[in-house]
Amino acid sequence: IALLMLRTFNNMEQTWLFSIGADLFCMAVCVMLCFSCVLNFKRRNEHTRVFVALLTTNATALFLDEAAWLVQAIPEFKTMNLIINVLFYMTGSVLIYQFWQYIRRVLNMENSLMRAADSILNMLLIPTLLLCLVNLFYPMYFSVDDAGVYQRCDKWYISQLYMCVALLIVILELLMSKASKKDRLVAFSFAAIPLINQLLT
Repeated sequence: IALLMLRTFNNMEQTWLFSIGADLFCMAVCVMLCFSCVLNFKRRNEHTRVFVALLTTNATALFLDEAAWLVQAIPEFKTMNLIINVLFYMTGSVLIYQFWQYIRRVLNMENSLMRAADSILNMLLIPTLLLCLVNLFYPMYFSVDDAGVYQRCDKWYISQLYMCVALLIVILELLMSKASKKDRLVAFSFAAIPLINQLLT
């Protein structure tokens, strides 16, 4: 709200307003789901705790995405734009990791292959986050020019490798899982949505 008051709606493209509105709507959904999970004491278990953590991270990512649009193309907010996008990229990687942990628990798959996959994602998470921090000093994934405009760099695809590895593992787990078709369909939809989003954008 403070950023919107500072910026107002001047010089904002319609697509930016649509993205901000979508972020606000999705944040509201996350809050309602999180609130429902907290109130439902009888069904609270490890799955619920992981799901609430996933919702919290997702809401944070949505907030950062909204903030990034609000500081877009404002020269005075160049540094803020840079920091917000670095945090957004880092939050995205954490979200993917939490998503994997949630799916692993829901499908209840514990075998040598899945334990090896879990170790791989655990080891890759920290380097992935550190590479996001590089953008504070060197435009690796994205840049913010003197006009305050965010734009992707040639090495942007590297920021998506962690997500691609995680999604491949999730798809492999879905194929191997003995869970019900309903559980696998729900898990697949969660995996497919971010993939479709990356292909479209």
